[in-house]
Amino acid sequence: MEVRASWAEERLSLKLALNQMEQELDQCQADLRVERDRRSGIAGVGTEGDRERIQRLYGKYLRADSYRKALVYQKKYLLLLLGGFHDCEQTTLALIARMGVYPSPEDL
Repeated sequence: MEVRASWAEERLSLKLALNQMEQELDQCQADLRVERDRRSGIAGVGTEGDRERIQRLYGKYLRADSYRKALVYQKKYLLLLLGGFHDCEQTTLALIARMGVYPSPEDL
């Protein structure tokens, strides 16, 4: 009878120790997941203020990129326009030269 009682006590103490170790294991695994998420930079770990700052910076980037593209387009358009004026001016000067008219020194 004493043997059974000692086995029951030992069994109970081992069950309690096992439960405690399982809880510690679960806590360690949760800590590991949090640390892994923090290091990998998964969204949702940061605060709401961080997300707002990121959104604001991304908006600024998109606006700057849009302005840059608009300036490139405007530059191409103006260069095309100036090239057309240059061709037109050359044609006009050639036509005037064929007519035999030259600018006077006072006009220069």
